[in-house]
Amino acid sequence: MNETMGRASWIATAAVMAILTASVSPNTTAAYPISPVPLRLLCERSDLIVIARVAGERPVTNEDGWNSTLADLSVLETLKGPPAEATLSIPYSAGMICPAPPSYPVGKTLIVFLSRSDEDGTLHTLSLSYGTKQLPDETRVVFAQRIREWVEISREPDSNRRLERTTEWLVQMAEDPVTRWEAVYDFEDHMRPPEAFFGRREPSVDYWSRIDASQRARLFDLVLEPGPATYAWWQLVDLFEETSDERLLPAVVARLRAVTGKTPYFAWSAMRLVAERLGDERLKTWLKEQSRSDIQLVFPAFMAQVGHLGGVPAR
Repeated sequence: MNETMGRASWIATAAVMAILTASVSPNTTAAYPISPVPLRLLCERSDLIVIARVAGERPVTNEDGWNSTLADLSVLETLKGPPAEATLSIPYSAGMICPAPPSYPVGKTLIVFLSRSDEDGTLHTLSLSYGTKQLPDETRVVFAQRIREWVEISREPDSNRRLERTTEWLVQMAEDPVTRWEAVYDFEDHMRPPEAFFGRREPSVDYWSRIDASQRARLFDLVLEPGPATYAWWQLVDLFEETSDERLLPAVVARLRAVTGKTPYFAWSAMRLVAERLGDERLKTWLKEQSRSDIQLVFPAFMAQVGHLGGVPAR
């Protein structure tokens, strides 16, 4: 996959994420999309992380129309920060067009990431919709454990050792399908063009450059595993786009063959990768002549053309 393909993929991803973070509200005078915020950044930037049950919500009236609702939380456990009070009331805008606000469904148990205002100490939801996670019970247990691990790592006094431990923490998260996206998004940070950050890119650590050979092998094994063609899996493929390992091509084709129902939007980049790796000029020319907006028709036609390849020889 060349640089142009990578940039196009990330611009498309940015656009999709902007759409996915949209909601409906009459109060949107300063709407703007935000970049996705993975678990590591949520942990780093939050002043308080709690597991809480939403006991209720109340409308509030203010002059600017923002923070128009209070979510009343019954705190079950504090994961980061000093022990929280038994109940918390968190102001938020219940509906914005873009970006999507935090979600506080009454009666649900959430992991909530909070930041404290420098002006008056009021707690607010960090990173809008990314700052509340409503998860199945077993998934919430996994996320809570990962947060506890990060908190323990953050107390490491040696900065180099802290980076090493954080890198391994990310690798372990990538190995778990439940938290895979949270880790791989972090690893891919250095690959994203400025367009993917909506002009607000912040300095970050290139964790991908810090992984060692054994960690890289563990992550490549995830690419080769059979399974569905998920977005998190495709992000892993992106990380290994320059590999000469002949096993990558058949692994990608096998995952694409497993696609059922609606074709995922990232399949366009996957098809281009397959055509490039095959070195099939006819196939590459045919794909260039197609429109991405017709992916639901193009994808099955593409797969029909590579379906006779069997094991799919690598270039």
